Amino acid sequence: FRSGCGSWLFEPQGTNLITYSSDFSQSNWSNFQSAITSSQINTLTNNDDATLFYPLYSSTYASLYDPINLSLGIYTFSVFAKASGKDFLCIDDTFGGKNWFNLGNGTLGTINSSYTGNIQDFGNGWYRCSVTNNSDATFNYKVVYAVTDADNSTTITQNGIDGILLFGSQTEQQSYVTSYIP
Repeated sequence: FRSGCGSWLFEPQGTNLITYSSDFSQSNWSNFQSAITSSQINTLTNNDDATLFYPLYSSTYASLYDPINLSLGIYTFSVFAKASGKDFLCIDDTFGGKNWFNLGNGTLGTINSSYTGNIQDFGNGWYRCSVTNNSDATFNYKVVYAVTDADNSTTITQNGIDGILLFGSQTEQQSYVTSYIP
């Protein structure tokens, strides 16, 4: 039965708020008790555009972050990641919204109850790890990544340059575009 009436369609739209999403050596990125080495082999792109992210010390929090504040909103934080001696990536929002991903076996770790987490296998050990906060919030940073030794822990043991490879960081604020479909 066709009524001839149209329907409203609400489509999610997003724009990456990270200025340098794959170049973690740029000035908008900061390190805490960690270091990076750029120009690593990336089997997703077949280029040297991945970044090795590793702890400088045995500590309770080795992180890489973009320190620009985010306004009130619902955000999705994501990155392509691969284990390189360390298996656990934590995506943190700096307000207790820590979320873990096991890059060794491609599974979700502990996901904060205020978030929805997802891990997608892209082959060759690369995973797209993402979390979306489920309520409007204001954040101190665009995104924080931490390399850790285990699920639900920020403890890291430094043992050379073992860490994780990163590529393609994204922070997107959810917004909806309304269109009318006849």
